[in-house]
Amino acid sequence: MSETAQTLVSDILQELLINSAEQSIPAVDFQAGVRYLNRWMSSQDADGIKLGYTEVTNPTDVITVPAGAINGIIYNVALQLATTYDVIVTPELAVKAQTGLNIM
Repeated sequence: MSETAQTLVSDILQELLINSAEQSIPAVDFQAGVRYLNRWMSSQDADGIKLGYTEVTNPTDVITVPAGAINGIIYNVALQLATTYDVIVTPELAVKAQTGLNIM
């Protein structure tokens, strides 16, 4: 199964306990998630982590990175979005984000 912008943003919001798997993502939350996702991936590329990411705009856009990088992306973008939703980052999420970044 290919990851899409929709599945990735949904997983990011679930990490922050903003959205459950059963809920559809409100358009405003999807757009915020995509903005942060694209920005974070651009910063990683600029920092030398070249994963072949192509910017996304639509829910059905395919995420173009190796499967092994997906969890790291989810956890790290969740860290970036936490302040937007006034969510306190748990130590568990911080560790998962760092581990994911190390894998990338």
